[in-house]
Amino acid sequence: MAIYDLADPTDPQRVGFFDTGGEGVHRIVYEGGDRAYISATPPGYNGRIWFIVDVSDPSEPSEIGRWWLPGIRTEGGETPDWPADEERIVHHAMVHGDRAYVGMWDSGMVIVDISDPTSPTTISRIKWDEGGNTHTCLPLPDRNLVVVTDEATKDGCEDGPRMVRVVDVSDETNPFVRSICPVPEGDFCDRGLRFGAHNLHENRPGSYRSQQLMFVTYFNAGLRVYDLTDPDAPVDLAHWIPECPPGQAAAQINDVYVSEDHTIYATDRVKGGVYILKPTAELPARMSELAR
Repeated sequence: MAIYDLADPTDPQRVGFFDTGGEGVHRIVYEGGDRAYISATPPGYNGRIWFIVDVSDPSEPSEIGRWWLPGIRTEGGETPDWPADEERIVHHAMVHGDRAYVGMWDSGMVIVDISDPTSPTTISRIKWDEGGNTHTCLPLPDRNLVVVTDEATKDGCEDGPRMVRVVDVSDETNPFVRSICPVPEGDFCDRGLRFGAHNLHENRPGSYRSQQLMFVTYFNAGLRVYDLTDPDAPVDLAHWIPECPPGQAAAQINDVYVSEDHTIYATDRVKGGVYILKPTAELPARMSELAR
């Protein structure tokens, strides 16, 4: 993980580096402050685990603690107790207070206590009856909810449904699925490339933030906006699907960021590049109404 000084954004200067060894880093979550959170596969592990890193001195980042599901640390003599065709690896985790909400791929969502960051401990785990490849777990702390996305990784619908779930964590030792956001209707399985959920706007500091409106990327079904005012009955409030970029079978909307002024930035994972979107119709008013 490289750390850059952006005092001159036209000339970034690298000031620090954190080396995990092994296969390196997959995803970084940094929201300011003294800690960064990363998923990586260090030596001695057979899959990605989760690191808490001290970046208070950007020139000397250092490990505070790490967490993994038992069975991943092969050098410690652990052996997996799950089917060989399952991957129980960390995608990444979103943090609120002393809790981390970990997307654990084929093992659903894990809630981790980080009140002692040197020794994170598992509170609970919830796994889905269908779906998998759990990607992002976004806490809505004022509502005791977590919005969870799977990631579609195969073309068409070859790997089954990859959905967006609303999970109730009012009892964090026993989370349960309140609802599933509406799956886009249409011939998306036949349009080519991936169809299914992926990521969502993560309510980062300094961006547009809401605990009701979720902006979700859905690959060839574009960008979806879900209204979770009633968590038991999410509404597909708005959507946007671009024209298919030249040279690929279908659009593949991959990631999204929403700025405070409601400008939406979305990316295509193949050739489409970056799209800059302006909300229209009733969406801007709803965004203002439901801003955190």
